[in-house]
Amino acid sequence: TASAGHVDSLKAHIRRLEDLIREQTSLMWSMKADLNSKITAVNNRLQTLDAKITGDDRQFSVLTGKMDRVSALLATVTTPDTVQSRPTDPSELYNTAQADFQRGNYELAISQFMQYLQYFPDTQLAQNAQYWIGECYYTGERYTQALGAFKEVLTKYPGGTQTPAAVLRIGFTHLALNDKNNGLIYLDRVIKEFPNSEEAMLARLRQETLPGR
Repeated sequence: TASAGHVDSLKAHIRRLEDLIREQTSLMWSMKADLNSKITAVNNRLQTLDAKITGDDRQFSVLTGKMDRVSALLATVTTPDTVQSRPTDPSELYNTAQADFQRGNYELAISQFMQYLQYFPDTQLAQNAQYWIGECYYTGERYTQALGAFKEVLTKYPGGTQTPAAVLRIGFTHLALNDKNNGLIYLDRVIKEFPNSEEAMLARLRQETLPGR
């Protein structure tokens, strides 16, 4: 009958819908499984990449440290361009140092006088070079260094031609350092040991200008 045919048609339609739902459900689960698999793969790749970046960072830090050490080592290496040539003419070096002193280039003059002492320690002008190192310091008001330099004249060249001047300057330097007692001791020494010298005359004049004398 027509009614029975209609029911059969509805049943067939329902079966098709159920089949379609099953297919869609199966496809959905398949897609979900595939998506989960891809997410897992991406996470694994991210972890691998993170580990590689961390390793690269450590290698970079090690490399940077090595480069810093190499740079520090290179800074201590003297190249041929920076090697100071040995002077061959003592008179030329001494006169150059004197000229720089006269121009007020005290640091340069000190360096040149020291170079003179390094290369020509046994020449007649060696004690002069030592004395003028003290003069450079004294004129530049570096009195502590001047005191040491002048005393070196007495230690290294006892009885030399620069002894009277060095003793006088030691006295002046003590006075500049507000050490009046030692200053007077050295001024008196100049007058006693070298009474007819120009240094003795300067020592007497300096004594006369001191308060309480």
